[in-house]
Amino acid sequence: MPVKGYKKIAFIAGTLGTGGAERQLYYLTGSLVKHGYEVTVYSLTQHEFYESKLKEIGVDVIYFGAHRSKIKRAYKLYSLLKAHPPQLIYSFHFYANTYASIAGRLLGIKVIGSIRSDAISEKKLNGRLSWLHYSLPHIMVANSQHGADNCKKIFYEKRMFILGNVIEVEQFKYVTKILDNRNPIHLIWVGRYVNEKQPWLFLQMIKNLTDRGLNVHGEMYGDGKLKNELEILLNNKFSNYNIKLKTSHPVIQEVYKKAHWLCSLSTYEGTPNVVIEAMASGVAIASLNYDGIQALISNEKNGLIENEIDRLCDGIIKYSHQALYDNLTIEARKKIENNYSVSNLIPNFEQILGLI
Repeated sequence: MPVKGYKKIAFIAGTLGTGGAERQLYYLTGSLVKHGYEVTVYSLTQHEFYESKLKEIGVDVIYFGAHRSKIKRAYKLYSLLKAHPPQLIYSFHFYANTYASIAGRLLGIKVIGSIRSDAISEKKLNGRLSWLHYSLPHIMVANSQHGADNCKKIFYEKRMFILGNVIEVEQFKYVTKILDNRNPIHLIWVGRYVNEKQPWLFLQMIKNLTDRGLNVHGEMYGDGKLKNELEILLNNKFSNYNIKLKTSHPVIQEVYKKAHWLCSLSTYEGTPNVVIEAMASGVAIASLNYDGIQALISNEKNGLIENEIDRLCDGIIKYSHQALYDNLTIEARKKIENNYSVSNLIPNFEQILGLI
């Protein structure tokens, strides 16, 4: 049964593409509908991946981004919400917080704003507008503790709650991976080809491991502005190594079934969906030590965390033995089942509703 006073919720989305935030929006709205809430999504974009997915689960999606003018977009959203007022407005992207807040404050409706990454990146990407995006919502929800902590340092302290990322655990089956000398160890990288993800380091890892005598195969799945540069780098400097660069993947579960290691090499993250999915699927994690990863990985217990690529490769070599490897992946699966399942989403969200 919905929390009293919050049955009707409007979500404001900056995009409905294939990103991690959009997937979390899909999980949350779908769970809310199943629990009797009335949910509508208002989006700055249209005809993107999750628009049809949301409609399939009974969520109305309304486009308000037709005008290039931010003022006209804000007025359009205000008009739409005035015609069908919700009891709560939840902006799911940081840069959409101001749109949601203007409409909410004019209508006298509480507004939740979002921090989807580490706050540092939000500030960098949004410049001076980031102060509006942070200050205008009545409260903020972050998807990681370090993101919430950074907000206090970068901006100022305000009411902040944590709603961590989740996955549908039952869709990511744990698959036991066999390690033997006859077949290469399969490493993958999944993400956007952008600077903050540092995808070029994956090429260096494959080279490092191969040069040290480990039989490895690398595959990269993603798209982004660095795609052409990576292709040139691969062809010019890494063509002798077993690496494939791909711009899309089949069903991601099929990728995880074959992979032994997922390499997470970002400079920063919120709580990376791809790491959660891989941990649930029996794929070991080899990650650089950025803030967002410590909540998921305990070094040499359920994955590997190191500050340098060379030391990360040392760890992969050390744990490329069946018993040691299996211990990592079994512990990783337990972590996800206990802490990052969609089944935890509604209780956690309703706890927030009860406090605002």
